[in-house]
Amino acid sequence: MTKTLLFFLATILAPHVGVTFEKDNQPMARYQLEDGTILDTVLALQRWRGAGKTWTRGVSTMETLYCSSKGRYWLEEVSNWRGIAPTVRVLTPREAATWLLMQGYDMPPDLVDVAKNIEE
Repeated sequence: MTKTLLFFLATILAPHVGVTFEKDNQPMARYQLEDGTILDTVLALQRWRGAGKTWTRGVSTMETLYCSSKGRYWLEEVSNWRGIAPTVRVLTPREAATWLLMQGYDMPPDLVDVAKNIEE
C-alpha cells in the first residue's frame, strides 16, 4: 500500500491516533489533538529520547519528549507491542522540566527557571 492510502485508512479508522511513516529515512508521526491541533514529530524544534519503561512479558514503551515549533512540549509513548497505538500528551512546562531532569538532560533555556523550582 502507498503511504497516502495508509494515511487515509489510519485517519478514517483511528482518528486522533498517531500515524507513523518514514520521511527521508527518519521516523515521523502526526497526532491530532481534540482541539484540532496537529503535532508533527518532523516539525519539532527539539527532541529528547527517554530511557523507556519495561512492563511484563517483554512489553515496553519508549518515551520521546518534543518541543514543537510553537514552544509546546509534548510526550510521545510508543510501545513495542503491535496492538498498542502510540499515545501523546501535552505537558506543562513544569512536567517537561521534571521529565528532562529525571532523564538527565540539560535544560533548554525556556525551562531553566522552571527547573530551579523543582530540584532541592
